[in-house]
Amino acid sequence: MTKKTKNFDKNIVSQSQLAKLIGKTRQLVSIYAKDDRLVKSDIPGKYLAKESIERINQTKHLNGRAREWSIAGEKAAIDAKIDGVEYTDLKDRVSSKQLSLETTNARELFDNSRALREKSLALREAAEYEKFIGDLCKKEEVERVIFERGRQFRDSLMILARRISPNLVNKSNLEIEEILSEELRKTLISFTKLPVIE
Repeated sequence: MTKKTKNFDKNIVSQSQLAKLIGKTRQLVSIYAKDDRLVKSDIPGKYLAKESIERINQTKHLNGRAREWSIAGEKAAIDAKIDGVEYTDLKDRVSSKQLSLETTNARELFDNSRALREKSLALREAAEYEKFIGDLCKKEEVERVIFERGRQFRDSLMILARRISPNLVNKSNLEIEEILSEELRKTLISFTKLPVIE
């Protein structure tokens, strides 16, 4: 009885075998597969080694760009997940999956965590923006308020001069200084108590 041996094509390899052939990590070869830089064979999950190596070499300049495209695609998927969803709704929806002991899909758990993080960052940025906008005011408004306060201060001093001038007749320099100091102090205090200009 002869032992039957299967004929197989040495050019057809798995991702792990291809990683060993080219001296790269399994994770990097997996990224190559996601970026369509491997040539698939007719067997599911298997690749043509020679052709894949050629394609990898031909697309070396795409290493960074392909990863950027991949990251952009992942970000778009996260944005689609969080767009228009309230944070509390997203949190409840994600928590039910994250806390499930039956869940074994690591990618889904990772994406859920990223979705929550992106949403919370977006909300924080929005809050900071609103606060920033609230702290700003138009130049014309500032100029209007300064002009109005300047006019009010000028009018107060003019009234002060008319009001106290009769009291300064026949007073010594020291008495005049005391009267002026007291009246100016009262004027300044009343100025600080003026209502806010809307």
